[in-house]
Amino acid sequence: MNTVVVNSSIRFVGILLFQVLVLNNIELHGFINPYIYPLAILLLPFNTPKWLLLVLGFCAGLFVDVFANTPGLHAAATVLLAYLRPLIVLVNRPPSDYESSDQPTVNSLGFNWFIIYATIAVLIHHI
Repeated sequence: MNTVVVNSSIRFVGILLFQVLVLNNIELHGFINPYIYPLAILLLPFNTPKWLLLVLGFCAGLFVDVFANTPGLHAAATVLLAYLRPLIVLVNRPPSDYESSDQPTVNSLGFNWFIIYATIAVLIHHI
């Protein structure tokens, strides 16, 4: 259990640092910035408590807001994503159901499952 928490924490911080230090400085065609920080919320383990999802979503969004100079925009979108994540997981349930040790990654649940999961979540986040 401790390795899951440590790995998830390192991945969460790494994704956020990569977002603000590297990707916020990249502009495609002069006005498009790539955002991968929603993956920080999407890759958290299934057994993460809902209140922790909301707190981490707010902190991640606020962290990106501070560096992107967008007061509250990313925080609101990421909290919405964190709030709807359990519903997205429930709707996108695989036929074999989830194991208690599963994490929402390509390796554990397959490429097709992850693409559907990430597409729905990113569309909700961006809209």
